[in-house]
Amino acid sequence: MRSDSLRRIKRRAGRAEFFSIREELETKILLGHTLKNLYAEYVDRFSFGYVQFTRYVSRYCKKSRAFVMTGSHWGQK
Repeated sequence: MRSDSLRRIKRRAGRAEFFSIREELETKILLGHTLKNLYAEYVDRFSFGYVQFTRYVSRYCKKSRAFVMTGSHWGQK
């Protein structure tokens, strides 16, 4: 007998959860929100952890990828 907290999650369910809000995340990243703050804001909608969240951002958020990876927002005013 399994409890509800230990229920099995379908494969790719996390990816589907991420894709449901991907454009909203890209916009917030471009506005300067940190990944930690974004994860904390949406953690109740995700069935995966922070590390997987950062992988999804780096793989699927094309518009904000260069912005996050290069740190180009640090010098902006």
